[in-house]
Amino acid sequence: MSRVGMTVDPYKGIPLPVLFRFVRWAGVRHAEVTPKFLFSHSFILRSIRGMSLGFHLPNAGLDGYDFSSNSYQSEIKDVITRVSNLSKHVQFKYAVCHPPESPKKDRSLSLYFQSLRELNLPLVLENIQSCAGHDFIRFHAQCQQELNDQLLGVCLDVSHARLSGDNWQNLFQLFKSQIQVIHLSDIQGREDKHAPFRDDSTLSLHSILDYLLEQKYKGVLNFEILPEGLHGIIQMFRNIRQAQKLFDC
Repeated sequence: MSRVGMTVDPYKGIPLPVLFRFVRWAGVRHAEVTPKFLFSHSFILRSIRGMSLGFHLPNAGLDGYDFSSNSYQSEIKDVITRVSNLSKHVQFKYAVCHPPESPKKDRSLSLYFQSLRELNLPLVLENIQSCAGHDFIRFHAQCQQELNDQLLGVCLDVSHARLSGDNWQNLFQLFKSQIQVIHLSDIQGREDKHAPFRDDSTLSLHSILDYLLEQKYKGVLNFEILPEGLHGIIQMFRNIRQAQKLFDC
């Protein structure tokens, strides 16, 4: 499986099959997709031949709900059903889940864990700003108890760690044997802008990749970037190529 990939989501009205054909043409062979992928037409399957896929579950920040949201149970069931149907044609290597972020009055941990079990995909738990440090460590331990072998490991988001005040290298060492996926993007100030890395970036892609090479990291590197304009797209693929030269050789 290719170890360097990117999140592929609808962009400026361009259909997903067109995006996937461009991504493959650019030499990217791993993609992380969002719930929007589940509503695509069947002909998208031709566009993803030869690619490995990860699936990012709904999260409250982007989708308005997550698997703990009591008032969205029908939407949760729909996602589970669509994933099950699509899994007959494609193989998701993993699914990324956040700790619950829905409003506390609408949050159900029992629904969260029940829904994850019904999803029946290997899971990686991602660190987020609202569940960082010791809170994330405790929740990860709870997930291990509840999900057993279904919990494949951890998704380490470097920008989330920076914004929450965690040292991402410390998190890497703490979960080193369990990290399956690393999310990469730059931040702007105190905002998680999912920006490409540049020479004047807040986070240094060169330093991140050098550290991961030193640590002999063997998992997926997924660029979770929302480029703005043509220059942003070009810079994103430069970032990806920089990582491919080191990790996909």
